[in-house]
Amino acid sequence: GIEIEHCDAECFLNDDIPPVVYYSRQNDCLRTELSTLFSTALFPPTIPFAEAAFHTGPPDAINLWIGNERSTSSMHKDHYENLF
Repeated sequence: GIEIEHCDAECFLNDDIPPVVYYSRQNDCLRTELSTLFSTALFPPTIPFAEAAFHTGPPDAINLWIGNERSTSSMHKDHYENLF
């Protein structure tokens, strides 16, 4: 889901302390929920070097994480190979 650190309007206007921005979606979100963005060709449908390195075909899922230098993601384990 979307995680947003609590920050009131004054926080967003304070240049000394930038807000933490983080967006995370799962379950093949880039091809399903964000298909309009995926269809722009900014993202390749597969990454050939990853297929060669992992000995797989095209990816089962393509997910999207967006954040800034202060963003963190919780530690987790999944059954997929990940590229960052």
